[in-house]
Amino acid sequence: MTNKAWFKAGLIGAGVIFILTLLSQIPVVGCVCCGAIFLAYLGISALAGYFMPPRRNTGDAAVSGALAGLISGAVGGIVWAIVVAIQMAITGTGDIMAAIDPATLRQLAELGIDPETFAMLSGVGGVALVNGLCCLSSLALGAGFGAIGGAIFAAVRPE
Repeated sequence: MTNKAWFKAGLIGAGVIFILTLLSQIPVVGCVCCGAIFLAYLGISALAGYFMPPRRNTGDAAVSGALAGLISGAVGGIVWAIVVAIQMAITGTGDIMAAIDPATLRQLAELGIDPETFAMLSGVGGVALVNGLCCLSSLALGAGFGAIGGAIFAAVRPE
């Protein structure tokens, strides 16, 4: 796999995922963008397969699609991490804790769950945890959907 089809498709996909990730912050648009991101990963990988020279092999196209998806997933994860960090910095732990119903906190305390756990997770620790999980899931989704889309494209259009 000497050509850089995956890199070119990954950069184009990174731009698409960047825009979709930012658009997902708009309340109603976010519902549509969530599904659109999954379709974008498939499209990015198909683009990686399209950029490959003719006589496409499904294995090489799957690898190319997965690499393009990894690039796009990394950008999506980083953008999402920045957005979450900004949201948490603006909102603050006090506002988040004030939004939780006191009856809910009492019920959780009765179950043995410390309400301070929520306070910790709505601060720096929560941002780190959420951002880490988000980046990992973006990478996994990008690579997984990328491999599937690249293999399908190569199987459908080998020439």
